[in-house]
Amino acid sequence: MFGGYRHHHSVAKLWKWTRAVPYPVRTLLADGLGRVRPESWDRMSGAVRPVLPKRLRDRHPGPAFYRMALAMKERGPEAFGRTLFAHWKDAGPVVMGAGRVPLALTRADQWADLPGAMDRLMYLDLVTFLPDDIMVKVDRATMAVGLEARAPLLDHRLVEFCWRLPMRMKVRDGSAKHLLREALSRYVPPEMVERPKKGFGAPVGAWLRGGLREWADSLLDRRRLVDEGFLHPGPIVRRWAEHRSGQRDWSASLWDVLSFQAWLESQRTKLPGSGASSSRSAQSRSERRS
Repeated sequence: MFGGYRHHHSVAKLWKWTRAVPYPVRTLLADGLGRVRPESWDRMSGAVRPVLPKRLRDRHPGPAFYRMALAMKERGPEAFGRTLFAHWKDAGPVVMGAGRVPLALTRADQWADLPGAMDRLMYLDLVTFLPDDIMVKVDRATMAVGLEARAPLLDHRLVEFCWRLPMRMKVRDGSAKHLLREALSRYVPPEMVERPKKGFGAPVGAWLRGGLREWADSLLDRRRLVDEGFLHPGPIVRRWAEHRSGQRDWSASLWDVLSFQAWLESQRTKLPGSGASSSRSAQSRSERRS
């Protein structure tokens, strides 16, 4: 609501630089850069990594460079940001028979006609990430323990007010949430207002190499994926092998698959005739598709 997410700033800035390059030139650059695999980017970056600032010394920057090459072909900030942050670029190589799902995230006719890239990126998260991810998790986590949560900054009158504000009242001199900080400074000590945001993400990548490894091994087994007939095993198994070995952190994209696999497992145990018969029927479905 107040321009507080760092990725909105960074993507808007990247998009400004990208769109300055004529589209035909961008396409040629993207095709050339896209032929360089992430592993090659990693090797090339190794030579300059020691002289980079600490925050830029990503151990494996290859996937980020590769995604940037793909994103350069996009024509608007929404698609540009989606390509940069997508866990899987397309569902087709992963989900059997998959096409593009008509969601607000993928349908350009549902994107807002707003003047600035940051406004458009913020709006897209407002109608997708907020209701479909963050708030769902808050609701489920709190209600699971009988706790009623409230999100006062999402009062519809405040939301409507914020969207009438110009961006300069939200972001000023590189400081995000300007208006909110100004309001809070009347009641809260400066050291509380000006400190950086502290996230509370779970260390899923480490868990998958540790305590959850056996569980993930079972759900991502190649033979199991083939028998079930819903997912293409190739890219999933490759990412799982790279993640286990520590070559890459594929936790985000693997967690998507694991969530589906765990749900599928829970449904199988509830159905009559579950087990091998379910696998055989799934395999026959896969054979009919092919």
